[in-house]
Amino acid sequence: IKKLKELEGIRIPGERRHKNRLNTGLRKINKEMLQKVKNLL
Repeated sequence: IKKLKELEGIRIPGERRHKNRLNTGLRKINKEMLQKVKNLL
């Protein structure tokens, strides 16, 4: 896997998602979508 990462243009599946999960900062939430979901409940 290390050799694959060194190649230009090669991504490891799930790598970006894993990095995003490590970020515990605030998230942007679409208020309209949130309201639609709340209305369904």
